[in-house]
Amino acid sequence: MAIYLFTGPEIGERDEAVFALKKSLQKTCGELDAHAFYMVDARLSDVILLLENESLFASARFVVLHNAELITNKVW
Repeated sequence: MAIYLFTGPEIGERDEAVFALKKSLQKTCGELDAHAFYMVDARLSDVILLLENESLFASARFVVLHNAELITNKVW
């Protein structure tokens, strides 16, 4: 498992880096189970639960968590 944190105001550069990372992972692992969450609408515990469970249809899971700066509490 790898976690990447992209920060800063350069939205275009960040989106390009995320896209390149996803393409690289697709080449390495094949089919991806891709998800995107916005912390305004999602609970961090749901994201963690998703990451802990194996995917039935893909060999890897790719999760983009938008607005991660809104995470303020420990989940566990």
